[in-house]
Amino acid sequence: MLRSIAALCTLIAATAHAGPPDDALAVWQKHIALEAAFDPASVDLLTEDSVMLADRVAADGSVERQELAIAKVRAQWPQIMASAKAMDDRSTYDDVAIAPDPRGFRVTARRTSLRKCSEDPGYSAILVKTDAGWRLAEQYSKVFAQSQCPPDEKRAAALATENAALYAPQLPLQVDDETRLDTIVAEGPLLRWQYTLVSIPSTFERMDTLMGVMGPLTLKSTCGMANLRTLLDAGGTVVYEYTGSDGKPIPGFRYTGADCP
Repeated sequence: MLRSIAALCTLIAATAHAGPPDDALAVWQKHIALEAAFDPASVDLLTEDSVMLADRVAADGSVERQELAIAKVRAQWPQIMASAKAMDDRSTYDDVAIAPDPRGFRVTARRTSLRKCSEDPGYSAILVKTDAGWRLAEQYSKVFAQSQCPPDEKRAAALATENAALYAPQLPLQVDDETRLDTIVAEGPLLRWQYTLVSIPSTFERMDTLMGVMGPLTLKSTCGMANLRTLLDAGGTVVYEYTGSDGKPIPGFRYTGADCP
């Protein structure tokens, strides 16, 4: 009983010191508005030691707790916002509420990811009072590794066509000493990349080893490129095909959204 009373007193004291909740809520709303506009200034409303916590739900349903210290990525925030803009990675917040917290105030909301069609009713943010005013010290959300959106073949086809047109003026392109990118072709929701290994024949004795190394790198690059990830999340497919210097085909790679971590 005494412990409960002490905790209540601490909370009351913290709330009294914190001030009116409207001021804290206004700062949270400004931060959300800046993020929705992909404005790098959104990071200015986070404390120096702010953290982002997430329960990441994998394709098999397993959950992994992740923690990101903003201090580690503050310098890269403009690039992070640019990448989010390229993927149109926006969220909406409903059922917003604010309540006292021992550190200041806690905002809770139901967050909906528009890009991944996923809903998180447990979003929360902690706001603390600093010399510069209210700032977000912590955010928590549940995120899904894979899109929860139903496949949209029409949108995927349009995205594939846009990607093919985007790269067309640069082709053929000598990627490196060994690799030439010849064509990128949209076939409905499928985007086909066709390469030639200019000095490696299809009969190369270590071809399996070479492609075994290239596979994970190609997948990481595909899932990490905003335009290709958006295509995959819409239900599209990305195919990489290779031809040896002898003109014969080499088995390549085929990826869908389910392949991205």
